[in-house]
Amino acid sequence: MKNSLILRSGLVALVLIAAIPAVLGATTITGPTVISSPGTYVLAKDITGGSSPAIQVQSSGVTIDGRGYTIRGKDASGSFGILVNKGGKTLTGVTIKNVRVQDWYDGIYFKNVNNGRIESVTSTSNTRAGISLRESNNNVISGCTVSGNMQGLYVWSKCSGNTIRANTISNNREMGLWLASTGRTSTGVVYDSKGNSVLDNTVNGNGRMGLYVDFTTGNTLKGNRVSGNKDHGVFLDYSSGNTITSNQVTSHTQSGMVLFDSDHCTINSNTVSKNGDYALWAIQSQNLKIGSNQFGGNSRGAQTLSDGSTRAR
Repeated sequence: MKNSLILRSGLVALVLIAAIPAVLGATTITGPTVISSPGTYVLAKDITGGSSPAIQVQSSGVTIDGRGYTIRGKDASGSFGILVNKGGKTLTGVTIKNVRVQDWYDGIYFKNVNNGRIESVTSTSNTRAGISLRESNNNVISGCTVSGNMQGLYVWSKCSGNTIRANTISNNREMGLWLASTGRTSTGVVYDSKGNSVLDNTVNGNGRMGLYVDFTTGNTLKGNRVSGNKDHGVFLDYSSGNTITSNQVTSHTQSGMVLFDSDHCTINSNTVSKNGDYALWAIQSQNLKIGSNQFGGNSRGAQTLSDGSTRAR
């Protein structure tokens, strides 16, 4: 009897300890919510079929812990599972973690958000993107799983200094990652995204390209495992001054890596094999630093530099 009482007392203590975070100030979310004050917020149940956005963050200094619950939408155009945005005001220090989002236009959308984090999120079956960043700098996206979306990760227009690390990006209908500047405008080309890091991700089975870098500069793609995407593994489009290093790029129907009009890039220490065309195809790209790559086993050969492409001297 004594041991039984002791055991029961221990179980009660564990329940009380588990409840402490809520007692100490975390706010519970049980349905569609607008967050306008800093603090920690935790989901207590799934949110299904509600209005968009299901959760909107309009304050800096917010942490949302989904605790593994799901926020499910209705695939409506322009809808968001979690929207972090307050008009033209920049928000900082917002963290979203441990949540599942699905069946929205964008699963999670950061706009005008700096120094935030998106961690251990699963975002699937969204019409445009699993996770989307716009006009947002120095954020970290890590440990997430994005699949079955149009774009897995869509990082576009005035997005610099972001880190995309150790995510699984698979079976999206177009790009695994689309990293872009504003690009072509009526007044010319705008390069306003730069210095992003794409590190140690697993990128496979996407419908067009694994990693697509578009009108951006100064980015680093390192240590990624890119395989079985339909067309190309890595494609740089009008993106000069980027570094592609220590990636594994295999089993694409066309070339493993393509550079189009992308000058002054560094391509080294990559393993690129089993691709349908070349390991590396550079088109109209000059002063490329290419070295210490393993380019064996591609259908048309190791590399080709065409239409005026050159290696750095």
